[in-house]
Amino acid sequence: MKYILTTFLLLALTINAWAQKKYQLKSPDGKLVAAISLDDKISYAITHQGETILEPSVLNMTLENGVTWGKGSQLKSAKTTTLHQQINALFYKRNQIDDHYNELVFSFKENFNLVFRAYNEGIAYRFVST
Repeated sequence: MKYILTTFLLLALTINAWAQKKYQLKSPDGKLVAAISLDDKISYAITHQGETILEPSVLNMTLENGVTWGKGSQLKSAKTTTLHQQINALFYKRNQIDDHYNELVFSFKENFNLVFRAYNEGIAYRFVST
């Protein structure tokens, strides 16, 4: 009986860990890290040089029609990109602005994307309808 109970508990923990999808996005200098967890809800936490600066926080957005993005959403794909470019500034104290970030785009079956960007100065996210 003890063997069956232990096996059942290990199986339940394995299934739960398998259902959760965890991702990490780092700033270009590697000091800021966003840990993103996707299961029945979306959550993220942020660390700076290993020190927690934002505890796990749930992300979702309720639309005017009552649909909630981020609760029970099904992940379709995840894609990471890096961008490093110079942007011409018309009305700024410098002629060019350095735009350097790592990006992680989650596409969901419910026709929305969740985009995370990690800069050396901070981390941002946004919901995008598709």
